[in-house]
Amino acid sequence: MRVSSLVLCALCAVDASRQRPFSGSRLAKPAQPLTPARTSRPEGPAPTSAGVQAVDAPLLARLVGTQMLVGYTIFTGGIGAQVLHAHAHLDSASVWLIGGLGALPLLALGRVIETSPSSALVEINASTNRLALRMFGPRAQPILALSLSAALGALVGVVEETLFRGQLLPSLSAYATTHGLEHDEAKLAAVAASALVFALAHINVLGGLKQIASKETGVTVALQLATGAWFGALSIATGQLGTAIVAHGVYDACTLYGTHLRVTRQVSRATARGLAALRLPALAGWLAARGASWTENASRLFFLLDGDGDGEVSAAEARSGGITFGLCDETIAALEARAANGGLQLGAFFDAVADLSNAGAKARAHACGGE
Repeated sequence: MRVSSLVLCALCAVDASRQRPFSGSRLAKPAQPLTPARTSRPEGPAPTSAGVQAVDAPLLARLVGTQMLVGYTIFTGGIGAQVLHAHAHLDSASVWLIGGLGALPLLALGRVIETSPSSALVEINASTNRLALRMFGPRAQPILALSLSAALGALVGVVEETLFRGQLLPSLSAYATTHGLEHDEAKLAAVAASALVFALAHINVLGGLKQIASKETGVTVALQLATGAWFGALSIATGQLGTAIVAHGVYDACTLYGTHLRVTRQVSRATARGLAALRLPALAGWLAARGASWTENASRLFFLLDGDGDGEVSAAEARSGGITFGLCDETIAALEARAANGGLQLGAFFDAVADLSNAGAKARAHACGGE
């Protein structure tokens, strides 16, 4: 599953309502080239003078702060710390081995979801892409990204597993037992109930009722329900809270780090191929009619959205890439509609972008004329 607890917590921390500033009409402005750095969210990290990409410190601070707040009894020596000390057994090699292996099915399923063309999963994948781009920026920085991904994964794994599998699950199991269920039935019921609470706790309420009632939220709840049940089953089957902690942490860390590497490769490829495409005879007319800056912008955008590198932008890629790299809803919808009947190759994509640019120019002219 591409959507992890770390991703959801981060999106909630920054409000997952999209603030995508780029519309197709922006391509009509040669003075504002659509470089990869500008396609990330505007509040993302900026390059330093040495060319090293900084981390989005406010996002990182909010994410860590949220986890510290949720797990405050762990860090203040309260009930969370007692549960962690008594049941995690993180000093055991078998806990790390089983927990690491326990993350593999989720990572494998995540890979399937990542490559799925299903419209129900497109925005889930894009949310993960957007977080990685927001957190680490568009340039690859593998050592720093790996270190922070591991640290964040560990933090989320400890906090959420201690809360949901270390505290809530045993309490629910004890409640079920006192109300007539057999021991094993009570454990199964507790795994299911704690997974449901876990899933519902990951709903982003900051997006408002529209976001809560969206298809994306429904898919997210379903995936988190499965993930929570898996972590609960690991904990119950091994009798060790630590296996769920390790599995959760490894899954979240690998998801964030792997997405960072993939998205930055996509940005790098789009930059190189976008510049190289300017030499294509097919773009000579666009260079003459629109100028080098507009043509370069449109070319880079094409390769940013062409996620699988097959030379064609599908409707799913238009939506996923549009969300990831900051296109506005209207532009995404227009590109999706144009790509619905078989995808957009480079020439057809340029036609679509030109139409969007012309429509944007007319809208601006109309607005100016009405003032």
